[in-house]
Amino acid sequence: MADKNFLETAFPSLRDDVRPITEHGDLETLELSSHVQVHVQKSMTQIESTILSLIDLMPNEEDSVLVVGLDSEWSVDLDAQHLGHNDCYQTVIVQLAYDNKIRIFQLSEHICTGHFPPQSITFLKNPHILKVGHNIKLNLQNLQEESGVAKPFPGGVDVAYLAKQKEIVKNAHIGLADLCAKVLKAHLDKDPAT
Repeated sequence: MADKNFLETAFPSLRDDVRPITEHGDLETLELSSHVQVHVQKSMTQIESTILSLIDLMPNEEDSVLVVGLDSEWSVDLDAQHLGHNDCYQTVIVQLAYDNKIRIFQLSEHICTGHFPPQSITFLKNPHILKVGHNIKLNLQNLQEESGVAKPFPGGVDVAYLAKQKEIVKNAHIGLADLCAKVLKAHLDKDPAT
């Protein structure tokens, strides 16, 4: 390994078509089904309209719930990370999955201008909407802080804790790729180069 950089510099073709060996590379790679629709939304009107349509799907029964997948991504400051400071700036995107649709909301402009989508707050505050994801507590906490809401958003269901509770995994701190391998018997390719 000590000569790796030297050899790759001397022979750049050594880097061509090379993919690192992954822990779950023997499993079939997880891919979106062809019937799943992905919608990217940036304008406040698009985001609010989509959120309202999801809220409208709530059944009228008092004890009923709506289950959605939720994930968010943040802008990261690598210099701050190296200095030991908080490296999260703000949420760049929120991904909501329901039925056969994935909605990707681009929020950075709205958050920068102090205009967190109001219907998103209504949606996130609703305890009858279960927000399911990996590290969901952190996602909801960051969204709460950025929206300016005082109380934590309810209804978070962490898939890793659920898997531990169901005795599928031993440790609730399992990573998402390992969880996919264990539960779905599939490789989750998180390589940004692909």
